[in-house]
Amino acid sequence: MRLTSPVALGLFAALLACKQDADDTTTDPPATSTTVPLETTEVDPPTTTEQPDTSTTVASTTTTDPTTTTDPTTTTDPTTGEPAVPCITHGTENTCLQNDCRWASVFTYSHGMTGCQGDITKLCVDKTPGAASTWYRGDEVIGFDYQPTDLPEEWKQCDCDGPIACLCSFGAPECPERLGEFCGVATNETACTNAAVNAEFRCGWFKVSPEGPNDDKCTTQQSKTTCLPADRPDECELVELPNYNDLCGNWPDTPVYWRDSGTLIEITSSCDAVPLGFTRCEAEDTPEQPDECGCLCM
Repeated sequence: MRLTSPVALGLFAALLACKQDADDTTTDPPATSTTVPLETTEVDPPTTTEQPDTSTTVASTTTTDPTTTTDPTTTTDPTTGEPAVPCITHGTENTCLQNDCRWASVFTYSHGMTGCQGDITKLCVDKTPGAASTWYRGDEVIGFDYQPTDLPEEWKQCDCDGPIACLCSFGAPECPERLGEFCGVATNETACTNAAVNAEFRCGWFKVSPEGPNDDKCTTQQSKTTCLPADRPDECELVELPNYNDLCGNWPDTPVYWRDSGTLIEITSSCDAVPLGFTRCEAEDTPEQPDECGCLCM
């Protein structure tokens, strides 16, 4: 099954505390005295009996071993007692669950001639909840429903240096310098027009006509269709038919765009997408605008 959006999990915990308070009071009996004549009889000194103190003091039984520390972030293998290995390294469900991890569905992203694809597979992952994130190792791009903290060093979070499939993923990085590569892979109109980065369509399918060098001449070179980075306006903007350089008897009613690659002037006409890196041809000629803009209306 193929999907394109991961989910996030949440977790809540509560703590309870209790308090004990006891107060006791005691009262000593009044002291008594006896007067005995010294000259007649020797009397033993009076005997006083102390009443027991009913208040009780309990000594603390808590002891602290200065050599023992507990790190709540450290986990150990329950079978060996050694530090636990990263969850993602466990290849089976049984091994995964035995090591205090979870066996869960994750998204794997790829990008090719048919555009972006997101497949679901099972992997051993950490139990830590958090925000969704996407990581890559080589050409492998995986989306997690949390922020991993135990991935091996070869894993890196998706950025503009990662595989082009990172642009297909949830929370994709903004990499305008890689849009040409991202769009250029698509070989058909459907894959091109459905290519999106962070839920925004970023490509357009264009028929581009090569008109040779900037020499105010049109050529008969065959046009080609290609997928290019583009803005996708909400509405198609139609234009009036101009009389461009007295050549345009049949100017398209859609905007015309041109670009100079250094050795080649290319022109295209489009209504539902604006090709990035192109300049719109205006009906009124200007010194900066090549006359090749009129080649589409000959």
